Amino acid sequence: MIPPQRHDLDDRVACLNARIEALEAENQAMHMRMDLMVEIEKLLKHPVPADLGRDVANHAKAVAVANLKGRWPFKALLEQAGLSRSTYYRHHSRKAVSARGAKAERERRLRALIVDTARRFSRIYGYRRIHHELAGQGVTVWGKFVRQVLREEDLVPRYVRKGRHYSSFKGDPDDAPANLVARDFHAPAPGMVWVTDVTQFTMDGYKCYLSPIVDCADGVVVSWTLALRPTTAMVAGMLERAASTLQEGQRPIVHTDRGCQYSAREYKEAMARHGFTRSMSAKGCSPDNAAAEGFFGRLKNEMFHHRDWTGVTFPEFAQAVRDYIDFYNHKRPKQSLGWLTPMQRRAQLTTA
Repeated sequence: MIPPQRHDLDDRVACLNARIEALEAENQAMHMRMDLMVEIEKLLKHPVPADLGRDVANHAKAVAVANLKGRWPFKALLEQAGLSRSTYYRHHSRKAVSARGAKAERERRLRALIVDTARRFSRIYGYRRIHHELAGQGVTVWGKFVRQVLREEDLVPRYVRKGRHYSSFKGDPDDAPANLVARDFHAPAPGMVWVTDVTQFTMDGYKCYLSPIVDCADGVVVSWTLALRPTTAMVAGMLERAASTLQEGQRPIVHTDRGCQYSAREYKEAMARHGFTRSMSAKGCSPDNAAAEGFFGRLKNEMFHHRDWTGVTFPEFAQAVRDYIDFYNHKRPKQSLGWLTPMQRRAQLTTA
């Protein structure tokens, strides 16, 4: 026979265990309720009343329950939120619809930004440049989405391939220098390797000719001249202006094609006077001067082609060229330069 005292002890232990279990359940319910309140506050962006009553939208409760399902029992969450299963599933399906709507709204805003950027740069930017431009504004967007929008909105840049290029070749010069560049259009610092060439523009009733010098270190257009005739004086004047930009002791290699201007006495004397070294491409081999040809291609596709130049005078066209070269040097990032502009790359090289 068990003594009465033992019965009393067992009852007290059982009572204590039941109390502990109740406290643990209460504690769990309190933490669950706190988690629900935190989740709902995130969704509603304002403090949540402690009773989680009608003041809190059932939709927010359903989203909070869905977010906490992996942490707490589903049935207990519904009880704490005061939701029936049917109410939860009705609002949970709305969550998916809402997410799709939010995605569609974001894509609409991104599309508007892409279209605005493409038009702001007069359709000269491809998807990589627009993607970089938006990233600079802190906008996160997938590059393939930018390309898709440009195609759908008919904003893909159009590139024109013209037929025969202008040539100033008048026969092989007797003293043609060697090709010192050998298609390696790179230099460790500005003022070491320059390339130059002449290109022609057919305007409304006249032709004009552009002669720039491009630095191979950073792509900066160092100097340029625009004239109504492709004379030696035009090329020599460009060379003089370029020489004035150099630091003490800089004596670049100046690479050209075999145009007659670069064999003329005036040009050779200017080269010798400044201590520059001449370099020439092979006869009729445009890849030997690809850096200059590439600049002409970009300029004509981005500034010249697809525009109506009817009635534009020579001074007006010269201003358009000046504006483009300023844009090219200071505002147009190049992928080959790590998405820096030529002048940004120059600053980087000169301060290193």
